[in-house]
Formats: sequence, C-alpha cells, structure tokens
Amino acid sequence: MDKKQYSKSTASGSSSSSTTIKPKKSSSSSTATSVSTSTMGRSAVLPQPTRRIVQNFLLVWLDANIDESKEDFQNTLKHLRRIVASITTFTDTQQCFDFLSGITKEKAFMIVAGSLGQKIVPEMEAIPQLESVYVFCSNQSYHEQWANKVPKIKGVYTKIESICKALEIDRQRCDQTMISISFNGLDALFMYTQLLKEAVLEIEDDDRKSIKDLVTYCREQEDISEDQIKLIEREYRDHTPIWWYTAPYFMYSMLNRGLRQMDVDIILKMAFFIRHLHQHIQNLYHKQQSENMNIATPFKVYRGQGLALEDFEKMKKSINQLMSFNNFLSTSLNQNISFQKFARPAAFNDPNKVGILFIMTIDPDVCTKSKIPFADASSDKERSDYNHKLGWAYNDMGEYSKALSSHERSLEIGKKSLPPNHPDLATSYNSIGEVYSNMGEYSKALPLYERALEIRNIALPPNHPDLAQSYNNIASVYNSMGEYSKALLSHERSLEIKKIALPPNHPSLATSYNNIGSVYCSMGKHSKALTYYEKDLEINLKALPPNHPDLATSYNNIGSAYDNMGKYSKALSYYEKAHEIDRTTLPPNHPHIAHSKRNIDNVLPTAISLLAGARSAVSLLGVPVEFYLYGTMGLYGIFASLMATYITTKVFIPKLRQTGDVSIYSYLERRFSLSVRIMVTCTFILGTILYMGVILYGPSLALSQMTGLNIWLAVGSCGLVCTIYTSIGGIKAVIWTDVVQAVMMYLGLIVSIVFGIIDVGGIAKAVETVSSGNRFQFRVDTLDPSVRYTFWSVLIGFTVFDIGIYGCTQTQAQRYMCVKDTKTAKRVVWINYAMNVVLQILLACVGCVIYAKYSQCDPIKAKLISRSDQLYPLFVIQTLGRFPGFTGIFIASILSASLSTISSGVNSIATVIVEDIYKRISIARPMSNERQATVSKVLSIGLGLFTIFLAFIVSYMKTNIMTIVLQIFGAFTAPILGVYLLGFFTARVQSRSALVAFTLCLTFQIWIAVGSTVTVKPPNKQGGLLPTSVVGCMPSVNISVPMSKNQNYNPLIPLYSIAPTCFVCDSKYPKIVDKSLVITRDDIFSCCSSRKEVMKLTIAQKYNGISTDNTMIEKESMLKT
Repeated sequence: MDKKQYSKSTASGSSSSSTTIKPKKSSSSSTATSVSTSTMGRSAVLPQPTRRIVQNFLLVWLDANIDESKEDFQNTLKHLRRIVASITTFTDTQQCFDFLSGITKEKAFMIVAGSLGQKIVPEMEAIPQLESVYVFCSNQSYHEQWANKVPKIKGVYTKIESICKALEIDRQRCDQTMISISFNGLDALFMYTQLLKEAVLEIEDDDRKSIKDLVTYCREQEDISEDQIKLIEREYRDHTPIWWYTAPYFMYSMLNRGLRQMDVDIILKMAFFIRHLHQHIQNLYHKQQSENMNIATPFKVYRGQGLALEDFEKMKKSINQLMSFNNFLSTSLNQNISFQKFARPAAFNDPNKVGILFIMTIDPDVCTKSKIPFADASSDKERSDYNHKLGWAYNDMGEYSKALSSHERSLEIGKKSLPPNHPDLATSYNSIGEVYSNMGEYSKALPLYERALEIRNIALPPNHPDLAQSYNNIASVYNSMGEYSKALLSHERSLEIKKIALPPNHPSLATSYNNIGSVYCSMGKHSKALTYYEKDLEINLKALPPNHPDLATSYNNIGSAYDNMGKYSKALSYYEKAHEIDRTTLPPNHPHIAHSKRNIDNVLPTAISLLAGARSAVSLLGVPVEFYLYGTMGLYGIFASLMATYITTKVFIPKLRQTGDVSIYSYLERRFSLSVRIMVTCTFILGTILYMGVILYGPSLALSQMTGLNIWLAVGSCGLVCTIYTSIGGIKAVIWTDVVQAVMMYLGLIVSIVFGIIDVGGIAKAVETVSSGNRFQFRVDTLDPSVRYTFWSVLIGFTVFDIGIYGCTQTQAQRYMCVKDTKTAKRVVWINYAMNVVLQILLACVGCVIYAKYSQCDPIKAKLISRSDQLYPLFVIQTLGRFPGFTGIFIASILSASLSTISSGVNSIATVIVEDIYKRISIARPMSNERQATVSKVLSIGLGLFTIFLAFIVSYMKTNIMTIVLQIFGAFTAPILGVYLLGFFTARVQSRSALVAFTLCLTFQIWIAVGSTVTVKPPNKQGGLLPTSVVGCMPSVNISVPMSKNQNYNPLIPLYSIAPTCFVCDSKYPKIVDKSLVITRDDIFSCCSSRKEVMKLTIAQKYNGISTDNTMIEKESMLKT
C-alpha cells in the first residue's frame, strides 16, 4: 500500500434528511484516472447504462451532501481509487439500494454518512451482496454507539485515510473468499477448468500483442484504474508473473473473477498471463527442488477464508471426497497469519458466512508423481520475516538450536537481498544474539549485539528507539557477565535515548529504570537500586492498568531492595502488593504466584534466622562448659523458654506489630513519650555494642587455641572478617545466610557429640561416667539466691531472660516483624522454640561428653587451659584433631554463629539510630536512601573497629564469657523489659514516672553487674560448682591449690548474686492512654474470655431492649480475632 501522506479529508456529517441534489454535470475531459464516477439523485431519472465489471468488487458511497465540485471530494476519490477503481456515489437512499439489489456476481463495499447510516441499518442487513460498510462522519463517539451493534459495519471513521486502510484489508479478504471451489468431486466445472487450462497452456502467441490486447480490453471496462493499466503496459516485463499476481493491482482480482465465472473473454485476454504464471511456478519448483529448499517429507500449509453457509453445507457433505480450487492456490506456512487475517474476520463480520481454515498436507513425492508443481513464492523479505518469526517461536519454546538455524537463515537471505547496513540485518543480528544470551553463551551474544548497534548507528537517526534497544541488550550481557560498570554505561545510554525519543511516562522508560536498578542490586548498592525501582513504579502506575503484571514486578523489586536493606516491614508491604496482583491476574499454578508467596511467608528460614541471631558463639563455647561445671539443671531452661515464647506471642508480638513501624521502640513513644523512646534506644545500643565485643571474642579464642595464633592477631583477624561481612553484605542480616550459619552450628555440635562418644568408649560408658560424676542434676529446688542453677532460678530467670531477648530487643524482633502478619510471626517464634529445644539438648550432650572425657583430669584444675571458655576448643583439638578437616568445621560453626549475631546487631543498631533518633529529631530533614546506605556502612565500619577494641578488653577478664553475657543482658535488657511491662500493664503511668523508673533500674542493674564482676564470691553450695578430679592427669602436671585467706566480709555479696527489677509508678497525674496500647487479661487468656464477653453482650442487649444477632456475632468474631 502506498505510504505517502494523503491530504486530510473532512467527512460530511450533515443531519439533513434531504436526498435531492443537482443533476450530475457531464464531462468529456480525460484525466489520469479515466474511470467515470456516477452520482445518482432523484432528479436523475434516466436509466443506467449496462455496466461491465471485471473485478470481484465495487464501492458505493451514500451521502446526502456530496459535492463533486469540491477539491476535497476529488482528493478523497483519488485515495479510494487506489483501492477500488469502480466507485458509484448516491445521494438518494432508495436508488442506492436499488443499485445494490441488482448486483449478483460481485461484492459491494459501502461508505455511508453517519446521519443516513443510522436510518438504513435494516436495509444494510437485508442485502447479501453488501460485504462491508464504513461510516464516515465527524462525531465518531456518537455514531459508534449504534454502529458497533451492526455486524456489517467495520468501523466509524473521521478520516478517509483510515477508510482506505480498512478497505484494502477487506478487498484482499474478498478476493480470497471469492475463489471458485468445487465440492462435487469430478464435476463438469472441474473438468471444464482442466481442459481450458490445458488449452491455454498450449497457445503460442505474441506476448507483446497479448499485452496490448489486455490493455485495450481493460480500458473498455469501468472498474480498472488508468494508472494500473499504464503500469502493466510499461512494466510488465520488469517483474515476475508471481509478483504481478500478488501485487495489490487488478491482475489477481480479474483472473479470479474470470476463472470463477468461467468468463471466456477475461480468460482469453489473460491467457498469456496464465501461461506465464504457470511456467514461473514450474520453474521455481524445479529450481527449489534442486536446491533442496523444500523438505522431502510432507509438510503443512494453511489457507484462511470466508465461506458462504450454503457452500459450507456442501463441504460438510463432501467429507472424504474430492474438493478442488479452480484457480492458482495461494497458501501460507504460517497458521496464525491465515487464521487471524482471513478465517477469523470472516467468522465474526458476516452472519451469512463461516470462517474456514484449510490445513493441507503437501507430500512432495505425490506432487512429483502427479506432476503438480508447488513453489515457495514468497519474496526475499517475506521468507526472511517468516524465518525470523519461526526463530522467535523456537526461542520461546526453548529449542535454541532450531531458533539459531531459523534466525541465521533469515540473516543469510537478508544479506543477499539487502544493503550491508540495512536495519533489518541489525534485527537479525540482534535476534541471534538474544538466542545465545538465553543459552548463557554471553561471549557469542555480545559481538552480535555490537554488530546490530553498529548497523543501527549508521542507518538510523541518533535518537531512534532501536538504538536504545541495542544498548539495553549489550547492557544485559555485561550484567550477566558480572561487568556491572559497563552494563551501567550501556543502560544509561539507552535511557538517554529513550528520554529524547519517547514521552515522559512511556513504559519503555520504566523498563530502563528497572534494568539500571537491577544492575545496582547485583552490585550490592540496594539504596541506589531502590531509587530506580521507585522511578520504574512511578511511571508504571501512570501508564499501566492497576493490575498489570509489570506493576507486580515493580512492587516485588522494591520489596527486594528494602529486604536487602534490612527494612523488613516495608519490604513486606510491597511483597504483598505484588502477590495480590499476581493472584488476581495469573493462573492459580503460575510460578510467579508461588515466588511472591515465598517472599511473604519465609516462615522456616525466618525462624532459623531468629535462632541463629540469638544463639551465638557464646552459646557454643559457654553453654557446654556450664553443663560440665554445674550439671544438667540448665535443661529446665527449655520450660522457661516455653513460658517466654507463650508470653512473647500473646503480649509482645501483637502490640509491637500493631505499630507497623520498622523499629519496635516506636511503641514507647506512643505509649509514653519521645524521650522514653530515645532513652531506651540508647540503652539498647550500648548493651548491644558491649555484647558484640564478647561475641567477637568467642571465635577469636577458638581460632587462637586451635591454630596457635596469638590472641591479639586472632581478635584482629576475626574482627576484620566480621567488619567486612557486615559492611559489604552482612549488614542486612541476610535471612538465608543465617540459615546456612545455623546449619553449620548444628553440624559442629553433632560432629563433636558423635566423635566424643566414640572417643570415650560408647554411649553406655559416657552415661555411666556422667552419672557417677553427679552431673545429672534435676532436683535442686533450694530458694537460696546465691546458688547458680536451681529449679526456681532457672525457671524464673531464664523466662525473663528469653522474654527480654525475643520481646524487646530490636536485634531479634526485626526478624518476626518482616513476615506477612501476626499469625505468621507467632508461628516463626514457636518454630524457633522447637529448634532451640533441639539446640539446648545438643549443647547439654556436648557438655556431658566433655565431662566423660575429662572426668579424671579436669583441664581447668590441671592448668591445661587458662580459662574455662577454652575447654570446648581443647576437647575438639584432642578428639577431632586427628581427622583432617573436622577442626575446620568447628571453627566454621563458631565463626558462623558470631557473624550472624554481629551482623544482626549492627543492622539493628543502624535501624534504631535512623528510625528512633535521627528521624525523630531531624523531622524537617528527611534522609534519602543513598544517605541511609552510607550511614549504615560508616556505622558498620565504626562499630566493627570498636567491637575489636572491646574484644581485647574481654580477653583480659577472668570471668567466663557466658557469665559476662548474662550480666550484660541483666544490666541492659532487664530495664528495657521493665519499661515495656510498665507500658503494657499499667494504664495510668506517665512518661516522667517511666523515665525515673527506667533510670533507677538501669543504674541499679549496672551497679550489680560491675560489682558481681569485680567482687570475689564464696563457692556455690548444692547446685553450684560441682567437683572435678585430676587423679587421672599425668604425673608431670603440677596442681596448685590456692590457700584460703581471711578476707573482710562484704555485706553486698548477696546483692551481687541477684538481679532485681524496680518499677516506680506515679498516679498523682493520671494520663489518658490509648487502650489499644495496653494489655488486658483478655489479650493473654483470649481463649477463656471470648465466651464470657459474648454472654455479657447478649445480656446487655436484652436489658436495653436490643435484639441484634448480627452485632453479637460480629463482636464475638472480633474478640476471637
């Protein structure tokens, strides 16, 4: 179709119902298009001359206000005649339909003014020869309301160019539909056609004379454009017969009509063309067979067209019989084109037709034996396009070798028929590169993408969108190869071009922002990635429907960025939005739904992460020593953890998640004041920093003892590892990294138990030794507060200890704050409890196995080690040292535990500094994502260095690390827990009272912790330090027993052995508090209170004369929730 810009024509949309105009003026002038256009009105009463039509179609135009004298109207006719040469115009409706009723052998297309079209809908539907109607008007939206209900109306148009495009498509479909088909086997028509074909092929005449006769004949007809006739006259020999047959000129339509109607005049005039076309197909057939362009095995071709209902019934009766097409048959290798372009429109546009898709199997052997030629008559471009589309189909199916073969065939065809820098060649290079990229062969994909870019730089304008695509493809390869800086440069160049070439909210811009964000994400720069992901989302929200899958991708990417930055609550909200879109727009079993759901749930890995963050190297080094020295009374901690878990899930989790904030300390501001929030936050920061110093000392001690490395070097090296980990990757406290670290913890303990039991002579021997050493301690129930492990001290002390860890420390709470809802958060904590029980049992077993090994020679008394924390590493060296690699597992488990805890601590400190201090104090100066990332990295490095300094201090302390940890938690976590309990259970306490109580409690606890550390206490009684033996030590070992000295009695020793908690309440100035921030009895015992509340509500309703069953049901549901 001609792609020149047509002059714009304005449609006539007159509402006048008059159908009388002036009589048509006669004209004898000859123009470039000599086809006459007749205009009929009521004043034109003369009979029409006999019409001579040699094509399958004609066009009528009905408009009461046609004025052929206007230049605009003449330009419109020129446009239309490029599609249909025979045009008849009418201003009178009745004459128009009388004309249409007289048509029997052709199909008619009709242009009608909007005002007339609405009145003649029944008449349109009643004329079978009327193929398509185009409403030409000036008010498109108004006329579409009625026109869309009429099947024959193809559309409502305001520009003649749009009608020309639609008319071109419908003309092609009309020609396709009107091919002659015989359904009666070897009927007379079929036989006559075969005889006629043989006769025509035998004729030998002068081609020049034949062409001249055809030209003269065509000029005598009414429906052939003079331009097309002159084209045949001048250029017939310049093109192949197949080119003329498939070109958008009259040759195909005229031949089709002649063979369909058995019009001898047309057939004889076109006999030379029939002969040339047959010979051309035959020559192509032999050539392509010799070149093996056609496969030897049978293959399928497709033909789509419309079929009249009458013919369709004939076809159904002719199943398994001969059916013949009495013409040159054109088909396609592409089923989708045949179906979408021809068969489907015929089924929906005309109720008197059905759409047919013929699927034909071509057997080359049969064709050879029958001497029936067939050939690929596609143009080079068509064959190249076909192979290109076939390659994409194979690529989508994952059949990459076939895809490469098709794309390379398309490229070879293009190289032969196109200039060396044609844009279509760039498309082929680009497609081959994409297949290699999908195969993971990036080194092969990159030069192909670069060649495509080189061609496009030469052939296209500097800011063409295809250039942006090339840069984007090159960037994707660099990203996959890990060359992120090069990927960024290409992505940014692509973005620059798109900003110039596209509107500001084009979806392609969103794609570029998303791609740049992905590169930054791969580089670990999640704050920068977040900035680009947010730009991507901003555009998609404006340019796409609310449930578009690309929005789900945007939400998911933002959620991932927040997740990597450790902002779990924000990440969760975006994950939920992505999942909701996926759930509503995708099939139930689509993998994207499962992926987005996993992002939200993460129950098991989060629970493991919760365990890994709480149980550090202190647990691995210190707890087994506790069981070694004090026996198994510590196992009652399992029941304490059970109580703590219940209280955490019933009290802390619901209230803390109710705030919806990243930091759990925001509750304290809502309940008390900002000063309380900041005071508690600072206390948490100080306690966590001190705790991390002890944690770092654990792996340093193990590394020093097992490798002989100096303790200073061990502390420094472990400190650097932890600092690098937290500043580069570990600052997020990656949940899945914690899973791996937890697995290493369990593996190290299990290996120690198995080889330790083997070393002491088996399970029975180990149990006997531990029992005889009185290490199975389960009945120490004294109330003496100086005894280290009793039933009451363990049950009460460790309950408070675990509530403090899981309920009111940001380090642990941030884990269960990142899941989708409160119910899931509770599941996380309960799963963590189950795994903690297993861990406690394993630690107890390790302690008992260590005692079984050293029951006759205590390394502490024998001075084989300088402090009790070295006992477990000594056991590993002596038990596993002879097995290569097993000591490495132990060191890895210790270091993994420390990395998990330290990374969590640094992340939580960074979170509370930003959320609880900076954002609350500097409200007017919000911190950007990039600045937050910078602050986090600076904090991680600073905290890492300070932690190394604290680890050196711990190395000089005589107290074992387990005791130090208990003292730190007692000093700093107990006051924080007290403030939360004060807020939960007392509704009348003011901020000032809470501050006073917290300060006194914190001071008191620090005093006790320091005093307990520096004061020498008397030996524990029953349940305290259990006796050990050195009788089995080698004679060369010198055992020195310290002499008891008279010391002044310290009256504060009993005080240093307990950990009191102080609460101060001030009720003089009652404060009205939001009841949702306070815990009631029903919050803790909701399972017992819901029925009572419903009964109370029902009684109250009856008392007040209210009978609202719905209200009672709703209240009951609320209470249960």
